Amino acid sequence: MERSRKHLRALLLSFVLVFLIVGVASPVGSTSPRTSLVAPVPSANISPNPNFFSSGSCFNAGSGFVCPNPCVSGTLSFPVFTNALACTQYLLSAMNEARATVGEVAMELPSNWYTLTQAEQLFVLANLDRVGLGYPPYLGLNTNLSAEAQTAAQAYEDPAIASGFKIGLDSQGAEGIGGTWGQGFNALETDYAWMFLDGWGGSVATTPNYECTSPTNSGCWGHRLEILGNDPGFNPGVGLGCTTCEMGAGYAVVNGTGSWVDLIELPASSPPAMTFTWASELPYFDPGYLSSSTTIASVASSTTTVPLTAPQHATFKKLSFTPNAISISWSSAGARGIAQVILRTYLGKSCNTNDLKVVSSYQPSANTTSGTVTYRGSAFTNTNVVYAAGVQVVNAAGSTTSTCSTLGKS
Repeated sequence: MERSRKHLRALLLSFVLVFLIVGVASPVGSTSPRTSLVAPVPSANISPNPNFFSSGSCFNAGSGFVCPNPCVSGTLSFPVFTNALACTQYLLSAMNEARATVGEVAMELPSNWYTLTQAEQLFVLANLDRVGLGYPPYLGLNTNLSAEAQTAAQAYEDPAIASGFKIGLDSQGAEGIGGTWGQGFNALETDYAWMFLDGWGGSVATTPNYECTSPTNSGCWGHRLEILGNDPGFNPGVGLGCTTCEMGAGYAVVNGTGSWVDLIELPASSPPAMTFTWASELPYFDPGYLSSSTTIASVASSTTTVPLTAPQHATFKKLSFTPNAISISWSSAGARGIAQVILRTYLGKSCNTNDLKVVSSYQPSANTTSGTVTYRGSAFTNTNVVYAAGVQVVNAAGSTTSTCSTLGKS
């Protein structure tokens, strides 16, 4: 039941998606995510619209075929992997159509999406799945977890508990772990199937999830539940409200097919070091996007959990501005756990995204509420125009952006 990689000979391409999960899960109905002990699932599979499994009605343009589905090549074949803009936006539109169907907020990708690795993309998507339902984000990617996830991806199978990572126990005394495996040509395609095509499809042949063998089988919606943190058919999972959980992610091409793996584990004590964090990724989202959703976050120790709120305001003052450098002082009184401060400068008197000139950032001490950001380079050599700037202050709960201010001429 592997996905076919043959050339398209008809207008509709038929695919069979294959998924495995770490354990199985009981099917549940849609519930309120912040009051239920079980994450919500759709009442039925949601076919993608637009249908990225279909080429659509293609025509021969002479140099190759052109199809409504931009993921399909001019030779009428699906890629092993693509990160192309047109295909990604096509997949994202289907994702948001499905989200709208079940009342979830639309997904927005960060501005650095196309520079992220496949593993980093999987991590970002898992967190967008969680925070869109009001659950805390996973903290980041861990080396040991990613090593296990990569091994599983290369083996075309589920991940196991990672060695070198001291795993904690969930509320029922079981090891806190969640993991999924799937195949696809893009991280968004795979995540869509985990989130919206994980239930019973009407027959075994039309059900992508191998573990879902009947309408009432406990394996249905297992991938979705594992990623969100709660899989009652296997064990309670890492927990919907986990604030210290870390992830591993892996990607490999096996027999001409993309193999994707998520692995989430609950640490036994304080979160270990990470190679890529949610806090470092927040600045690449549009200001206000995540803070306007129902994101929850916290700073945790081995004994207490202190709620962390997003910074409420930010201000800045120009210290110096020359053709080759700018330095500003910033402040965000009352903010805690600041992970990054970003200075954005613009050509013109307003902070128009189309006129963005320079982005400069640094990571201050988490206990700092003020500091200095400096950029050095030849970005402001046109001394006849006016420039503007704004500052964004970020922590794991969200971010805030200062009022746009005119810098004047360099």
